[in-house]
Amino acid sequence: YVKGDKHYELIFTNDGTESRAYLFFNETLTLIKSGMSKDAKHFNAVNFINGAFVTNGIDAPFFYEYGAIPAVKDINCVAYTGEKIRGLALKVFDNRIFMGSGSGLYSCGLGDPTDWSSADVETTRAGYIKNFKNSSATIVAIEDYNSKLIIHRTVDTVWLSGTSGSYTMDVVSNVGCASPFAVANLDIYQIYFLKHINGVGLYYLSANELGTIKAESEISTFIHEEFVNIDNTRLDEIYCLANTKKNELWIHLPRTD
Repeated sequence: YVKGDKHYELIFTNDGTESRAYLFFNETLTLIKSGMSKDAKHFNAVNFINGAFVTNGIDAPFFYEYGAIPAVKDINCVAYTGEKIRGLALKVFDNRIFMGSGSGLYSCGLGDPTDWSSADVETTRAGYIKNFKNSSATIVAIEDYNSKLIIHRTVDTVWLSGTSGSYTMDVVSNVGCASPFAVANLDIYQIYFLKHINGVGLYYLSANELGTIKAESEISTFIHEEFVNIDNTRLDEIYCLANTKKNELWIHLPRTD
């Protein structure tokens, strides 16, 4: 993550007994948090207000800022409805952190990564919406695109637009995404990998001159033979990585062989 003019690397590990978070900076590796769940297979983090907001989907999230006292703040991520907010789908939008937890989309208070439960002032309070657009499907991934927040669920994809207190939403696609990391923006497109009842493949979103977003057809028909051996028990390990310097998209696929 970035603070001021400096870049800091965060590294997350799991040795089978616990998960840990490290800072790698100036050629030095420093433990910043230990004792997290041994069942945390993945971590996700976003840069926000000079720090990094980190979640693993199991433990309560934490906020890390290099040079702050304390550098690590555990966050009581509970909505004002009393529900615990745990998830790997994570993105910053409209000066808020948005996180998917089950079928709910939650956001922190305006500019405050520690506030997930305020309910007083509409334009600055924390927020949430569940089972939106007539679906209780799980939110899998969140990514921004064309000044909108794109919410990929297991069965569809929804965009969210607007500013605090006046968000609008609409369904853009009837297919979802395979994992929190299986979506990437490249050039003028958002590309995502999915596996659903009709098969597997890479799909993408595009936007026209008026900003209208639409879902496009599959672009991976020529490499279908590579999908035959996908390990269906490890779909959460699918990554889509954009190499913007070469205008390439790389995909990591767990295989049974």
